[in-house]
Amino acid sequence: MPFEVKHDKYLATELERVTSIILMPKFWNRAWTIQSLKTALNDIGLDYSLPQIKELNEELHKAGIVEDKE
Repeated sequence: MPFEVKHDKYLATELERVTSIILMPKFWNRAWTIQSLKTALNDIGLDYSLPQIKELNEELHKAGIVEDKE
């Protein structure tokens, strides 16, 4: 019988991974967009889809890790 990781476990794991990356000193004070985050993660071998990046962005906001800038 096929199986897969539960979505909430996947999301928690990937949120932790993305958080550790965007908090690296080389990214401090960087203003992110959905596309720039997707590109930066892709550059290091993390090939997330646009819907996945959008979901991670929402979770980063909910967790108080990022805030919107004007």
